[in-house]
Amino acid sequence: NTASVSGGGEVNTANDSGSDVTNVVSRADIAVAKIASSGTVIVGSNVDFTITVTNNGPSDATGVQITDQLPAGVTFVSATPSVGTYNSGTGLWNIGGLAGAASATLTLTATVTATGSITNTASKTAETETDPDLANDSASATITGQAADLTIAKSHVGSFIRGSTGSYSLTVSNAGSVASTGLVTVTDTLPAGLTPSLASGTGWSCGIAAQTVTCTRSDALAAAGSYPVITITVGVGQAASSPLTNTASVSGGGEVNTGNDSASDLTTVTSQADIAVAKIASSGSAAVGSNVDFTVTVTNAGPSNATGVQVTDQLPAGLTFVSATPSAGTYNSGTGVWNIGAVSSGASATLSITSTVTTTGAHTNTASKTAENETDPNAGNDSASATVSGQAPDLTIAKSHVDPFMRGTSDTYSIVVSNIGSASTSGAVTVTDTLPAGLTPSSASGTGWTCGYGLGLRWRRGQHRQRLGVRRDHAHLARRCGRGENREQRLGRRRRQC
Repeated sequence: NTASVSGGGEVNTANDSGSDVTNVVSRADIAVAKIASSGTVIVGSNVDFTITVTNNGPSDATGVQITDQLPAGVTFVSATPSVGTYNSGTGLWNIGGLAGAASATLTLTATVTATGSITNTASKTAETETDPDLANDSASATITGQAADLTIAKSHVGSFIRGSTGSYSLTVSNAGSVASTGLVTVTDTLPAGLTPSLASGTGWSCGIAAQTVTCTRSDALAAAGSYPVITITVGVGQAASSPLTNTASVSGGGEVNTGNDSASDLTTVTSQADIAVAKIASSGSAAVGSNVDFTVTVTNAGPSNATGVQVTDQLPAGLTFVSATPSAGTYNSGTGVWNIGAVSSGASATLSITSTVTTTGAHTNTASKTAENETDPNAGNDSASATVSGQAPDLTIAKSHVDPFMRGTSDTYSIVVSNIGSASTSGAVTVTDTLPAGLTPSSASGTGWTCGYGLGLRWRRGQHRQRLGVRRDHAHLARRCGRGENREQRLGRRRRQC
């Protein structure tokens, strides 16, 4: 730049001008600002990020570029730049020239795919001119991704018993920050040995296909809330192993965290078999010398199959073993042990013992369960008894006369035979009377009796009365009737003079 001076009456004009060399540059303060359409966004919905680039001058700007690469947790949907172009792959917004005091905007639409804090930053990455203020060359906007987070818990009570039923309780909860949306599905595939028979829960729609239970519902579950419990009833197989692990899972509801979507329940399986013993006798009374049958019935009232079952039935005094017929297993008459072995749930086994009654009176025969591998839930029916009354006749004899006997005359003795036992006589009954010196028998009689005499007197009968007379000091013998009087004997042993 050159300036000159003239006039003033000067004569030397050689130094009347001066020049100044001046450098001219451009400076443009490019400022970046950024906002989000919402600070919290439900996972699966969209959010808009708006970037505003302003040239605060003083110079016009050229070659302006902004980089906005979307972070993890959001997915690009669309871009709307007011000027220039945006490459979603590189995140580069190529603005180009921007006059002083002018602005340009870029709107990025993205889908939120993750929960938690997500920060999106836009930065100026190119400008031809010098930027006098680098502090405003970038800007960020932070959003919080929110979603339902479904969890499932599974439990049962106590041990499962083979042959019976058990139940599981399943609870779905929302550990997320917002309510669930859409269909929620619970799936539970039961392990071998457990068969699902029923599944239900308020508000749930449940179905069973083979070993798999599926329950669904679509109503929203609020954050920190829980759905009503699902109850699954299962049949426990006789061959079920122990322990069993049952796993259930939940899905859907708009959740994104699948790491807590399943729960397992370790289940102990045991066996319980109620072995019940019953016993009857073929008769409540039996004559000594005759046989009686005792029948022992062992029933497995379940619910589980039983193994290693043994019942001991040792015959008491007054009964002598004859034979045994078990429907299953073996019986040792020496030890009285009936080794049955396995008895399925609901099944029975019988043992018939034949014995001879050898003495009179009450004989109680008891059978008791003495071994079983499984737990018996009811010990009150583990033994049973049957009583047989041994019966036999018991003959007594009574002898009388009327005093005095007169020498040289005849007189009589009366002899009465009675049965004070509990059973009728059988076979021949013999009365023997050996008279002392000084008395000579002359006759003997009694209805039903057959009498004879020699040195002494002897009467024999089955069902007849007889009478005896004696000479000198004569005697009369009579006997109570035998077998024909059985009923009268039992009812009060009414005596009858023969």
